[in-house]
Amino acid sequence: MTVGVISRLLVDSYLCGMEPRARFEILFRAHCGHVRAFARRRMPSGAADEVVSEVFLIAWRRLDDAPDDALPWLFGIARGVIANRRRGDARREALYERLAATTVQEIDPGPDSGVRESPLLAALATLSERDREVLQLVAWEPGTSSIAGRRRRCSGSAPAPSGCGCIGRVAAFGAP
Repeated sequence: MTVGVISRLLVDSYLCGMEPRARFEILFRAHCGHVRAFARRRMPSGAADEVVSEVFLIAWRRLDDAPDDALPWLFGIARGVIANRRRGDARREALYERLAATTVQEIDPGPDSGVRESPLLAALATLSERDREVLQLVAWEPGTSSIAGRRRRCSGSAPAPSGCGCIGRVAAFGAP
């Protein structure tokens, strides 16, 4: 079928009350190749396929706005989608360049810096690696006390850190 015949079918289907899905399928079959060729001339092939998908998603949402001759309308949608992609790509590239130009300097406070170690960090440092892991798991991940108890090999009935003494040892460290 030619584009003119298919466009006529679209108009007739709309006027005859054809279901939107059937109208969309006719629109897609008639114009998908043209829209794909349009996008491939302007974008790399992988991106062109994504553009085609987005064009027909927009066309589906705006199917009632489709004119009798839908191909120029679809090309207009494709132009907008391609422009949005190019703007997004340009923003992404600019961000990559800014990040590449930025250096992050780590600062070691050192003993004379005036930065004090917190009592909590000092208390955590006294715990074994396993106890620290259990305590941090329970403190930072809600609903994990039974998992932490199995990790620490405590009974499942008591919350793992208190049942195993982790919290008590940390609390005792800061006690006067």
